[in-house]
Amino acid sequence: MSPMATRNPYQLGVSLPNASPFFPTVREWRYATDFEGGFRFIEAKATQAGEKVETQNEYTFNEVATQLLGLVEPIRLMSAQELEEQGLGAGWGIREDLEPSEVVEFLNRFGQIALGDYLRRAQLQRPYTLDKGELTPEQALSILGIRQRYLSKLKKTFKEEPSKWRLMIRKIQSGDLIPFVWIEKDLLDLARCVRILLTLDRNYKDGENYWSLPTNYSRKRRRFLVASELVFVPRGKDEEYRELESFWIVDERKIQAEWQKFAFNLNRFLTPITFNAVRREIGNDNLQKSLGIETWLAYEILKSRASLADKRCEREKCQRQFVGERSTKRYCSDTCSGIERNERKRERDRKKNSSGKSQKKKKAKGKKTNAKT
Repeated sequence: MSPMATRNPYQLGVSLPNASPFFPTVREWRYATDFEGGFRFIEAKATQAGEKVETQNEYTFNEVATQLLGLVEPIRLMSAQELEEQGLGAGWGIREDLEPSEVVEFLNRFGQIALGDYLRRAQLQRPYTLDKGELTPEQALSILGIRQRYLSKLKKTFKEEPSKWRLMIRKIQSGDLIPFVWIEKDLLDLARCVRILLTLDRNYKDGENYWSLPTNYSRKRRRFLVASELVFVPRGKDEEYRELESFWIVDERKIQAEWQKFAFNLNRFLTPITFNAVRREIGNDNLQKSLGIETWLAYEILKSRASLADKRCEREKCQRQFVGERSTKRYCSDTCSGIERNERKRERDRKKNSSGKSQKKKKAKGKKTNAKT
């Protein structure tokens, strides 16, 4: 029997322990580069022993999720003009690059990210290096997301400025410096998880189990394919975009792998509270430093689950996905709402002026006719 024909849906396995209320850590970050631009990172003022960290508790889940979905746009189907300019055939997708300044502004406002993955940070520890000694430039390439062509510059720093090299590694280990490639990966994975969870919430309202994905060909399946970026649609379109009918048939192994990746990322984001990082009284302040928006968002959406409203901005030139706090909310931001309000006002004024001019013309014509008579 084909896997597509099975009635058993994919089940989501997530470790969600009880935890005390917590909020993401907020620190003042700055964007910088090193090795002549080969290593991008954000850096914060070094934390001191026993120093209290600030937390972000001003914004709701809906507000943060909406800003995240606006910052990280999904892969979209390239337009005919873009395909022609690039010399590509139909079916190619493109994602807008993350602007570092916008990323830093987002993190400074809503909370940090990329420090909750303890296993990734542990790779910088000496026991994990191949020679059981100091981390070398060759080993740092993949861990820190530095391209191969910058290896000579890393080696130069490692050899001629060993203190600078060790200071950089210590800052990453302590969480005062975060490679930008880690931030990009976690923002992309987090935005994808939020979109998939919004999709599951819609499936739940349609009568499906919230923690499962149906294996039959259906609208619910198409929602997942779009949310997980296994299928691309033009900006502003959703799973009802009919021109992609031939793209909906995706290999079942790819769908299963994407579902497993989704569950893996949720568990990865929940690692700090899974390890009792919040509930433990001893070392609570120290562990709070690793808590970011990825842990908070994943925990909040899974804990509160049923209060979501997946929407799309009604401004024609935007149409971004957002999380609506109210059922009547029509626009993703105050900016879009203001633009639409101003456009409607201009249209009313135009019609009013046009109507006034028509009335004046009629009166003028009447007067002229009477004069002839």
